[in-house]
Amino acid sequence: MKILYVGFKGEHNTSYQLVSSFPGEHLYLTNSFSGLARDIDALENEYDAVIMFGIDKSLSTSLRVERCAELHGELLTTKLYADQLARGFRENGIPCDISDTPTQYLCNAAYFRMLQKTDGKAIFIHIPGSRCMTQELMTGILKTLGE
Repeated sequence: MKILYVGFKGEHNTSYQLVSSFPGEHLYLTNSFSGLARDIDALENEYDAVIMFGIDKSLSTSLRVERCAELHGELLTTKLYADQLARGFRENGIPCDISDTPTQYLCNAAYFRMLQKTDGKAIFIHIPGSRCMTQELMTGILKTLGE
């Protein structure tokens, strides 16, 4: 299975740190609307799945799997298995919720554009920021997605 792992640029960004830990192909998005659009539009390869990560500073010990993204009144939903993914995190001791309410900033814009680009074969996971991300949590995420 060909998987692309996506985070946002910045060595102190926990999505960057996490994505850097996965084997395989990585993409680091520019932290601006126009920049991330260019980054995603430049993708040439096709993937079986794109797993995206972004920070939500309101999270401290848990994750949130985003099932959909919305832009200009258009709602796109992942074709990947959000419930199965969340269950895998929970089985590895990581609290995880699933959201059907799109966020309203860069993460949503990146997710929407990637869902368009991949015909729905992308999923977005919000993770804690650097103040709350522990090595144990990072290891649990890697273990869950490596299974």
